[in-house]
Amino acid sequence: MRWFPAYFGLVPLAPLHRDVHCRRNLWRATDRIGGSVLVAAGDDGRAVGRGPLQDPLAHGRTDRPPLPAPLLGHCDYWADPAFDEEHTGLLDRLPPALPRPRQSQGSSGRSSG
Repeated sequence: MRWFPAYFGLVPLAPLHRDVHCRRNLWRATDRIGGSVLVAAGDDGRAVGRGPLQDPLAHGRTDRPPLPAPLLGHCDYWADPAFDEEHTGLLDRLPPALPRPRQSQGSSGRSSG
């Protein structure tokens, strides 16, 4: 929003917020690109944001090698437990007429490459 207000400011996002049935914005204070989404006054009051999320996800040393847990910033939002909570909540809000996506078994959504 700060760098591209013509595309991500209050005015261009207002119609999107009204037209999209389910939308959530997860953000971290350490994310240099993303951030909270502001909704213009007079909107219907649906919350779109959740944050700031905890970053790093854990404090202290990691197992491989024993280094402090990394800051995630703009990366790996799907690794945060909040992502699964919000994803499930959005699926639960879908109207019955829309097919629900199949849940994959044992995949974190990350590619192995």
